[in-house]
Amino acid sequence: MMLEDKIIGFCKFISKVILVAFTLFISYLYFIALSEKIERPNFKNLSNTEFVIFGFIILTLIFWNLVVFGILNSNKKNKITLNGPIAKNKNYS
Repeated sequence: MMLEDKIIGFCKFISKVILVAFTLFISYLYFIALSEKIERPNFKNLSNTEFVIFGFIILTLIFWNLVVFGILNSNKKNKITLNGPIAKNKNYS
């Protein structure tokens, strides 16, 4: 049972790394193409509507990365604030 948990955890880690690497690679290509389009407007790499669609795809991938890594997950047991972690259900009286 312990080995299966480690294998599943490792597979989850690898899938997260692949998702982040894919998002970074696609973002890198997008920003290179966008900078070329800004510097040379007549450059025929993508039309303006394709840039917008591609940008929304990248924003979706970034949002998905935030959800997968739990940054946007609001159902955490301990919330982190600027003053440090605050545990739920504690009586401070």
